[in-house]
Amino acid sequence: MDLSTTRRRPLTVTGVTGIGYTLSWIAGLSVPAPSPKLTASGAEITAAFALGVVLAGTTTPGTALLLYDAVNRLDGVKMLALAGLALAGAASRTLPRWLRYTGIALAITIAASSVAYLLLLQGLAVLAVPAGLLLLVFITGTGITLGTSTNKPSRDAPAAHKADADAAALS
Repeated sequence: MDLSTTRRRPLTVTGVTGIGYTLSWIAGLSVPAPSPKLTASGAEITAAFALGVVLAGTTTPGTALLLYDAVNRLDGVKMLALAGLALAGAASRTLPRWLRYTGIALAITIAASSVAYLLLLQGLAVLAVPAGLLLLVFITGTGITLGTSTNKPSRDAPAAHKADADAAALS
């Protein structure tokens, strides 16, 4: 294999999307917004989200509590789906080793964080911070890697070794 002929493509839509994902998170986190704890009472939720509660069509604490709990539990379901995505990426030989390890760490932390949101356990909700950071690294890294790859499997992938052997046999 002649390494001098291997060229990387310029950043593609996939790479730009990965970078845009992180930039959108940074922009969203830079805007201060109310964030009641997972175990907040209906009155605390109503006070924190006055405009949101109006848009939801309710001002009663009981309904606000039910809506807030439902959104948090759905967030937990979303986190489980992201854990599955991270495991799929980690199992793939398309990504470099460091990114596969990041996927494994992401799957563990975001799955643990999802339990906090599904069961509304405030103490475990702190796991969302490392999971969020790992998510940003994983999504951005995957986008950039897939967006700049040479359309060849990674060097440590069995398919790459087979392709190299097949090419050598043909020459």
